[in-house]
Amino acid sequence: MNLPAAPQPVGLDPERLTSADDRARLESLIHSNLVARGCVVIIGVDAIRDRLDGQWCSKRDMVWETVGRILDRKLTPPALWARASEVDYVVCASDNPAASRGVALKLLREILEFFLGVQRFEDMRIAAVLSISEDFELACACLDPQALSGGQGGTGQDRSPDAKPNWSALSFAIPGDEALEAEFHRERIVNLRNGATIATRLWTKLRNKDTGQYLSDRWPERLSASSLGVVNAATVHCAKTLYGASSFGVFLSASIHTLAHNRNRAEIVQHLERVQIDPARPIIVELLDIDWGTPQGRIEEVVGMLSPHCRKVLVRVTGDPLPIELLRSCRLSGLSLDCDHLQQEPRDFLLRFARFAEAAKQVSPLIFALNLHGQAARELALLAGATHGGCSTSMH
Repeated sequence: MNLPAAPQPVGLDPERLTSADDRARLESLIHSNLVARGCVVIIGVDAIRDRLDGQWCSKRDMVWETVGRILDRKLTPPALWARASEVDYVVCASDNPAASRGVALKLLREILEFFLGVQRFEDMRIAAVLSISEDFELACACLDPQALSGGQGGTGQDRSPDAKPNWSALSFAIPGDEALEAEFHRERIVNLRNGATIATRLWTKLRNKDTGQYLSDRWPERLSASSLGVVNAATVHCAKTLYGASSFGVFLSASIHTLAHNRNRAEIVQHLERVQIDPARPIIVELLDIDWGTPQGRIEEVVGMLSPHCRKVLVRVTGDPLPIELLRSCRLSGLSLDCDHLQQEPRDFLLRFARFAEAAKQVSPLIFALNLHGQAARELALLAGATHGGCSTSMH
């Protein structure tokens, strides 16, 4: 269903409503005054369908699931939503018309940026619902997304790489520790020599739901192997969703401790086996939690297992000195370093990263500097020997 450009009736075939819940939600709107007050809108994700083109039929279930999770997380009762067709979602976010439309547009922008990597006004389809009949016929009038947003955003390009990182709407509770919640964070991976984006990096932050505080990057140490396995599998599933709908490759991280367990390893490999790899869009896997105490045979086994299913296998290094001798024979594609806490003083960052890069080149010529804060940090990383950088930006 294409959203109308002027007020007119739009019929919703009840057979296309995806569940009894969807019908019940729409029926609740029929018997309320929210429609008459202008609080109900339709947002359309047909731009995602258009991008997927011939792959839409095979990937739409994955798109529906992801969009549903975003809407479920952002719209808590009494706010509600219902999928009305393949690409249309009825949203009532508030009993205040302006607030409801603003929230709906924000959700649409997040969804489009998640799948397409950009927020273009021409891709944003939003309409006010003027009435809903008993047989689910809607009268709608298109809204101007640029006017609703005050002219901000929607430039057709990725947001500035210097913007603050944006936390995804995707999250899930950690099994065995319901006080913890995992959230996905992403950044662009670029070739520092030419500035070209090659992939979207996806990694996980853990948050205490009671305090709202994020755990340190050493959070894997406090999870059991089974819980880490759930996090890894969810990360791979989300990465698969991104890869199917994005114009870039994906870069994901996984703990080697969970990959050492047959069940966790098999689940991740099964996810990767189902991906139809485009040679122009690499799948990059970064192995975490490797140090001098990690058995070399385990690293070699995991790298050998992953290599047939992805373009590159990296290791993120921590500690000093680096375990160069341990990694030299493991057939790695590159090494990575999280630079989040190294950039307070430019000269210190340059010296420390140059020391890392000099050692890393003994293992591989590809060196990834992750979590770079702005253009100046990218230039310093390139000067210090990095080949690729993770540029903090909003979702791709």
